[in-house]
Amino acid sequence: MKKKIFLILCLAVSATAGVIQAAGVSIQDLIDQNKIPPVFDNSLDLNNRSISSLIGLENIPGVQKIKTLWLNGNLLTSLPSNIQGVPNLQKLFVNKNQITSLPINREGVLNIEGLENLLLLNLVNNRITTLPINIELKNLRQLWLSGNPIQPKKVDNITISAQEQINQLQNKINTSRTANTQFQIVY
Repeated sequence: MKKKIFLILCLAVSATAGVIQAAGVSIQDLIDQNKIPPVFDNSLDLNNRSISSLIGLENIPGVQKIKTLWLNGNLLTSLPSNIQGVPNLQKLFVNKNQITSLPINREGVLNIEGLENLLLLNLVNNRITTLPINIELKNLRQLWLSGNPIQPKKVDNITISAQEQINQLQNKINTSRTANTQFQIVY
């Protein structure tokens, strides 16, 4: 009888721990728990840590040095429109999360303040269904979107496929750039 009660109690604790983990943690939670690895070679690996919020990103020791940030395999559902504290960030990997939308303003433009030096944004294997009509990240060279269920959209009773939307966005951005700053979408 005691073994059964102990087993049931263990299962209940285990199930509760799983629920807490599924809810996710913020970067600040990881800082408070001393679970942030050091910045190494201007890179920070925060892959597979159940992160659901970027709150606290600016408080990471050595954050000013980070050029590459790995956030793959977490629980992020969106990117904020303002990411401060990482002024040197050039590569942001956020694949295999649960991102459903991008920070798009009223005019349909993607812009993330604080990421002026970003060159590559990897959003592979998320849940993004809608693309922006333009991107204001002036230094961005590559946007990786493969594995997202981007939906066709109707404009004046004409259906525009996901691939055509990508081609239009890429062409629109490249018409305003010089040859050495060309932009590419990987889909």
